[in-house]
Amino acid sequence: DNMKSISALLLVGCVVAGSIQPYSWTPNKEYKYKYSTQVLTGIPELNSQYSGVRLSTEVRVQPKHDSTCTLKFENPRFVSYNDEDMEMDKDWMPEERHGQKEEIPRSLKSWLESPFKVFHKNGKVLKLQTENGEPEFIVNIKKAFVSQVQHDLSKALESSTLQQNNQVQRQGHQYPVPSFKVQEKSILGDCETIYSISKLPEHLVQEFEEQERQRRSRDYETSSGRSHEQEESLCEGKEYFEVLKSENLDSCTERPVYHRTYGMWSKTDGSRSSSRPSQSSLTRTIICGSLEDHFIRKSSTENRIIVNTAGEVESKEKIDISSTSTLVLMSVESAQSELSGPSSPKGYPSLVYEYPSGSSSSSKSLKQQMQQQQQQQQQQQQQQQQQQQQQQQKRHSPLPDLTSAPNTIYPKTQSERELKEKVIELFSKIIEESEKMSESSKSKKDVTGM
Repeated sequence: DNMKSISALLLVGCVVAGSIQPYSWTPNKEYKYKYSTQVLTGIPELNSQYSGVRLSTEVRVQPKHDSTCTLKFENPRFVSYNDEDMEMDKDWMPEERHGQKEEIPRSLKSWLESPFKVFHKNGKVLKLQTENGEPEFIVNIKKAFVSQVQHDLSKALESSTLQQNNQVQRQGHQYPVPSFKVQEKSILGDCETIYSISKLPEHLVQEFEEQERQRRSRDYETSSGRSHEQEESLCEGKEYFEVLKSENLDSCTERPVYHRTYGMWSKTDGSRSSSRPSQSSLTRTIICGSLEDHFIRKSSTENRIIVNTAGEVESKEKIDISSTSTLVLMSVESAQSELSGPSSPKGYPSLVYEYPSGSSSSSKSLKQQMQQQQQQQQQQQQQQQQQQQQQQQKRHSPLPDLTSAPNTIYPKTQSERELKEKVIELFSKIIEESEKMSESSKSKKDVTGM
């Protein structure tokens, strides 16, 4: 299932740094990006054969005054790969001669192209709204993109933090060079995220723009009517910053990871054994302007998973699963036609990946199904408690348990002290009679005095 492969692709990685702050997204403007995400699997030590999938699309982003953004995918394209001697460019994208274009079913394409809305505050995404009934794996694709345009720079902009340890004084000017940690939710999970920001010197800016010119000259997916001069002029006269973003995948409060090994017995002694897959993710984003007001010029991520093919035995031949995601700004213009949000919205408070329930086209996730089951169980328990309370109200006496003293339903003619004394007297008499008895003795009374 090709579309299911796309959903698996986005689980592997695709977290690109961006910015979704009110002061970096101008209302009544439309930002257009080219977005490409892929996953390729192979064993590089054996040969250059890789298999995988790639999704490419244009993305329209329209910010609003109420700290929301309406987004829409347009012209999605899907390519599958299983080629030998594959050659890649610097962004790890296969050359045009590789791969086979796949047709996206009309119904799925309609879901892909349906608009969705993002609620954000101070660079952090609060909620995502999609169309009700949208397949869960399509929602995961949109969650992945929103993770890519989420960039929490609030700590970098705190003056106290910058003054203490995140500024360098050079010739009377202050250059922010912060490195800080935040807890951030993305498609990969709720994990500790490390940011590092540095200002690019002029020679690296020129080198970056030259690389972009070369990329555009060989970009076989360039849209018609796209102006290269307009793309380059967006950052003319602005400062350039490099933002490195990495997720500490060993420090997560929630991670949607499922790992199962076939053909070998995987065990660990508590250390990082070779049988355990290792994963790393690094994002490099180039922004132009200032930290408060900037454009995302380009953003790319490489997420890599290395799996040993021989279990606990160390081997040079390892399965390499490389997921790359690239986001390039194409234009910023006044919004001509306003995008409408979902007509019947369904909210998602988290960007973390969720597994579809049942088939890949299901509009319900396993997590949602589990939550509904828990709610049903709680409702059933509440109903049972209410029924028990109603039954107790009808009873003339409570039911006995195994620890409490039994409740008598007949009236007491003696006080509690008198009853205790009588019990002691009876037990003393039983002990006294039992001491007088032997196996051959006969009595009219037994040990209980009866």
